[in-house]
Amino acid sequence: MRFTRTVRWGLVILFWLGWSAACTSFSYSFRVALHKPMEWLDLSRMYFAAYALWGPLFTPIAVFIARRFPFEKATWGRSLVVHFFAAPSIAASHALICIACSSWIWPEMAAYGAVTKMQMFQRYFLMYGTDNIFIYWSIIFAVQGWMYYERYRDRELRSSVLETQLAKAQLQALKVQLHPHFLFNTLNSVSELMHQDVDCAERVITRLSDLLRMALENIGVQEVLLRNELDFVQGYLEIEQTRFLDRLQVKLDIAPETLDCQVPNLLLQPIVENAVRHGIAKSSGLGVIEVCTRKIADRLLVVVSDNGPGLKPGGNAKTNFGIGLSTTRSRLEFLYGKEQTFVLNNLPERGLEVRISLPWRKEALQPVIVPEPLTFPVDVRPIPQGVRS
Repeated sequence: MRFTRTVRWGLVILFWLGWSAACTSFSYSFRVALHKPMEWLDLSRMYFAAYALWGPLFTPIAVFIARRFPFEKATWGRSLVVHFFAAPSIAASHALICIACSSWIWPEMAAYGAVTKMQMFQRYFLMYGTDNIFIYWSIIFAVQGWMYYERYRDRELRSSVLETQLAKAQLQALKVQLHPHFLFNTLNSVSELMHQDVDCAERVITRLSDLLRMALENIGVQEVLLRNELDFVQGYLEIEQTRFLDRLQVKLDIAPETLDCQVPNLLLQPIVENAVRHGIAKSSGLGVIEVCTRKIADRLLVVVSDNGPGLKPGGNAKTNFGIGLSTTRSRLEFLYGKEQTFVLNNLPERGLEVRISLPWRKEALQPVIVPEPLTFPVDVRPIPQGVRS
């Protein structure tokens, strides 16, 4: 059940008013038991001054400070200093307000030796200061706990959405691989290769089965090592090579330290498939796909480019290429929020560049099965300056 901001703060004020009344009643009963009775209204003025001010005034201030300076790994030291000074500051502010209302709260204070403003401040600070500091820290820890709960709840919601989007992406990949036209071209190429190069035909069939196996094995996995993602993409491109033969050339510039970085499962395949379908397939000349990865500070940079026609003027991923790139962009936003960037640019001469920047996330090395080397030409060299800018 969710409440509006006005209702929430109204409940906070009612809580402190109720707490003030409860403390007054307890003190009144205690004094009666000790045979030192005091008028209930006289007691209520002191207790309401002690606690009722926390409802409309000090609780919002404490909540604001708690959210502005949370106890997190990178900022706990600064937050501790801020809260260390904020607690007595609020206690002092409370004492000053009590001085302003002293004639109503405790008219007999002068009889107890508090005549000057400073003496009155000391009395009120000593009377309420300990409780105020305790209440302040209680609110801080309560807000901190609520913030942790909100993050946990958001992670649960995000995980649910990610599982749905990942399933859609995996089904899309399977759809591409099992598309009748794709299978027809692949099997037709296999049929021709059976009369020319039986070993190559067998490798194509094996690679197709490997793609299906890898896609099914990673169902439900949000992130994989970059080396595994490259294996999947290389298998896909090796099959496409049977269609385009010498018209498809791949240039890889993979920094070795990036191979064990975590990336979203099925990150590269939709991008490379988009380059093949909308770049290479629509060009009569030599089609070139370039893949570059770099570690820059604490981030992973992935650049995929082709020499196809690029984006149409005024177009974007959704209007030009359907749901492939837009789904990838959406998954990155859910996985990394504002910590990721996904940018499409037309290259100066010809072609499209997809530039992705992700937080650097590395796992311990895991044993992986490395597939056979690609059978199509691979030119490993630095990506030209125009691509790596």
